[in-house]
Amino acid sequence: MKLEIISRHPENRTRTTPLLFVHGAFMGAWVWAEYVLPYMAQHGYEAHAVSFRGHGQSEGRERLSGFGLDDYVEDIEQAVGKIGSSPVLIGHSMGGAVVQRYMRQHELPGVVLMASVPPEGTLGSLFENLLRNPMTIAATGLLQSFLPRTMLARPARRAFFSQDLPVYV
Repeated sequence: MKLEIISRHPENRTRTTPLLFVHGAFMGAWVWAEYVLPYMAQHGYEAHAVSFRGHGQSEGRERLSGFGLDDYVEDIEQAVGKIGSSPVLIGHSMGGAVVQRYMRQHELPGVVLMASVPPEGTLGSLFENLLRNPMTIAATGLLQSFLPRTMLARPARRAFFSQDLPVYV
């Protein structure tokens, strides 16, 4: 399976361990590309982001519904192989769940889990969101089906952030 891997290399590599960023559901490597990867490269890190099969520019979009977490673990294995040395894995949301599965079989120099999916999954919160705000679920589905820019700000805020979070835009 051909995977998209976006990489930024520092002008002056001061950190020996590379970083591999692992996206959550409805995302791809693009979510890290504009700000995070360049920032990390400016601070001396070799920084990479992978798009799971069926996501971003990776192959398999036509079979997306048939892939599971174990397939995405294989994608991390492939990305780590291309990087050439064991990276610190940074997993967000569903990516955090994949990183946790990857850790069962692999030694890593470090791991960061950001708003990771818990081991018991998200089925309970999905049903709660569906009952409380079905438009949020519909907007999230549009994000995966079309383009990242189709997600509307208000439904995205309801889906992913606390209502107590201040709004600056």
